Amino acid sequence: QQNACTPCATGTSTIFKGSDTAASCLADRDEDGVPDSVDNCVRVKNSLQVDSDDDGTGDACDCDDSGATLCLNGAFCDSAAQDYTCYCTIGFTGEQCDVDIDECLSNPCHEESTCVDRM
Repeated sequence: QQNACTPCATGTSTIFKGSDTAASCLADRDEDGVPDSVDNCVRVKNSLQVDSDDDGTGDACDCDDSGATLCLNGAFCDSAAQDYTCYCTIGFTGEQCDVDIDECLSNPCHEESTCVDRM
């Protein structure tokens, strides 16, 4: 346990229990003040914990409820267990499929041909 004057490391939150002056640093990957152990969306900030369809996954990371597009570039979004996963289309990578893979980096073209990255 740490006292309230000692800051918690990145990725944790200071949590006070009741009127205690002692605080604990608990895992909080999205740093929204809600410990991962009870957070209904562990990678996306959602301090209000809204879960419109009561499926246990917060609206902020629920593919069915999110007003924002979680997965980009035509990726398939799958949400389960307070989190989501993006399955990227060909040519993209990254947690949200937001990184364009440059297929020309590996020099696939030979001799006088020119590679063009079209994704």
